[in-house]
Amino acid sequence: MKMPPRLSQFLTQLTPRSVLFVVLCVPALLHALPQAQEPQRPSEWWHQRHDAKLVEAQQGDADIVLIGDSITQYGERDPLYGYYFGNRRVLNLGFGGDGTEQVLWRLRNGELEGVQPKLVALMIGTNNTRNQSAEAILAGIEAILDELALRVPKAKVILFSVFPRGQEREQAVLEAVNRELAGFAECSQVLHLDLNPQFYRETGELNPELYYHDLLHLSSQGYQLWYAALEPYVSAALKHAPLPANPHRAIQSAPRGGPRHEQKLLEVQEEDYQLVFVGDSITHFWEREGLSAWASSRRRSTTVDSVDYTDQFRCDESGAGAEPRREEAQADSPSR
Repeated sequence: MKMPPRLSQFLTQLTPRSVLFVVLCVPALLHALPQAQEPQRPSEWWHQRHDAKLVEAQQGDADIVLIGDSITQYGERDPLYGYYFGNRRVLNLGFGGDGTEQVLWRLRNGELEGVQPKLVALMIGTNNTRNQSAEAILAGIEAILDELALRVPKAKVILFSVFPRGQEREQAVLEAVNRELAGFAECSQVLHLDLNPQFYRETGELNPELYYHDLLHLSSQGYQLWYAALEPYVSAALKHAPLPANPHRAIQSAPRGGPRHEQKLLEVQEEDYQLVFVGDSITHFWEREGLSAWASSRRRSTTVDSVDYTDQFRCDESGAGAEPRREEAQADSPSR
């Protein structure tokens, strides 16, 4: 392998004393660099998520990008995420356990490739407090902002103060970090938002209703506080009317466990359906009572007429349930 000319010239000029300096001192100098500012790829446990995000980014249609750690990632599991972001093109780049250095690695390895969002929300640094100083964390956040200015220069960046946590030593470091974050907003691309006073009660203690038991990760109420504060900027970037805060639970999309959803995803990929039933157990259990026979017959039918069975569930004047009009129902049903 051919050696680069500059490296070859440098090596030929080394004296024995300078070689000793390189061997003994350079590794120590490299070790002294702020770790929070060095781009790093973490262990392989999250590589599948990174690969999935590369695919999402390559689609190039994300209007909103959320960047952070587990607090950002776990928001995907909360019903409020569907309410605020379900009908919007959002790329969630939150990764559990990440610090500033992992975010730098991800941004430099494709997670914003082809993406030109209107808005980026950034909240990062709580994981760095385990073993890094406030100065190092601020250097890491600044490096991330520089990376965003380079890769998505047209996007507005909302920089959140790192949310407070219950561990005293880590919280002391975060307070020192948060005191300096407003200085980054001197750049026209960056807007700094500090929601932290809203996480405390009047007694000065953290409000446990906004957290899980670890006083670090957010509860649904905590996500409501965060997303409601972000919503005016999201809706303005998208030129939409803002969504009302504190939505009723009935309009929040929420997943449930079990394999049925995955089964239905496979079904819709395999067949072209003319009729779709959506409901709860009443609709679900109908599969056991002959819906399969009707489903097979409807594939042979080009049209399906509307049938109103409401009268069959009404009571007669005596209060007794009326008998179903079977002949009429059969006449209106699709032919088998």
